[in-house]
Amino acid sequence: MPPLEIFWLDAPTSSSREADPLGFSAIHESAANRVLPFLTGRTRKADEYLSTLVGLRWASDMGGSDGECWRLFERFEKGLKLAWVYFLGRESGFRGVMAVLEMRNAGRHDLDFELIAQQRNQGLLGMYLTSLRAMGLVDKGRLTPTTAGRTLVDGTQFSWDGEAGGTLKWLYPFKNLGFSSLQRRRLGMRLFGAPEMISVARAVRKYGPDPAWRKASATFAGEAREVARNAESFSLVASRATAAFHDLLRNPAQESRLGWIRLFPAGWVSVVFREGLSSLATPFSGFLKTAHKQGAGALVQLHQDVWKHRGHSAPWIRSHPDGHYSVRRDAHSKTSSLGEGMDHRWSVCHQLIQETRWGR
Repeated sequence: MPPLEIFWLDAPTSSSREADPLGFSAIHESAANRVLPFLTGRTRKADEYLSTLVGLRWASDMGGSDGECWRLFERFEKGLKLAWVYFLGRESGFRGVMAVLEMRNAGRHDLDFELIAQQRNQGLLGMYLTSLRAMGLVDKGRLTPTTAGRTLVDGTQFSWDGEAGGTLKWLYPFKNLGFSSLQRRRLGMRLFGAPEMISVARAVRKYGPDPAWRKASATFAGEAREVARNAESFSLVASRATAAFHDLLRNPAQESRLGWIRLFPAGWVSVVFREGLSSLATPFSGFLKTAHKQGAGALVQLHQDVWKHRGHSAPWIRSHPDGHYSVRRDAHSKTSSLGEGMDHRWSVCHQLIQETRWGR
């Protein structure tokens, strides 16, 4: 597992956190927010940023309340992704692709279908809104582009009444939706030119798509440097602890040995365990201090602390007074999905730098 490379792709809900039994992925995500704060675990492509801005500008101009903007943007996204399939031949690489392919195969091009089950979280607006707001391109108090956001997509023509006609003609505005190299470059300037991003973005551009946190950390400042210096060590602890926990689920009677556990500087813990993670700082620190002596017991205790923090009532594994452990019946099926819905933020940063030609 590359150092500090795995972050959540999906919004952290109760169900998605079921695949993070020890809280390590949440810690990875928090650490990444210190290093690349304008990106998230779900941001992907330059043109998707720009498409989201165009759709939000249209929705906010057409609608009134934020709720109406969400509803209108969903219609925009359906039209956009229908056009991707019908006119560009895209059959993979985006959320809702199966629903759109079913529409095409059925010869339909209306909007009476569910694109994504959790539209507000998993749709384009949910995926890019946080990042667009961090860049100052979307208002932080309501769903409308700022003046800078509107200016960025001013050269893009899009006119639609929100209705789906009886032929494919209504999809033509989406078919012709394209962005210039100048728009992409301006997006790159907003994304990577800010003080919070520039030093790390320069390192990503220098070292390429593979993670190089320890090497690059010398060029960082403040919190980003503190996190990056310890990234490799944390990744090792996280991957080995997760593997040991899965072994324990398969064989609760085994004696886990965790002698490879190491402590982290207090500064690293104080930087990472903020914004919703503060209640996990004590369990995590306790796990590091006791794991080499308690082994399996330390893993189970950490899991139960994480589950209690998240409000889950049934942990995957329980400890009993007589010293034995009982495993929840469906725990094995949940571990099989671990690793799905993950993202590589350093690599995505590199891809976006390439797409926007930032710094060139």
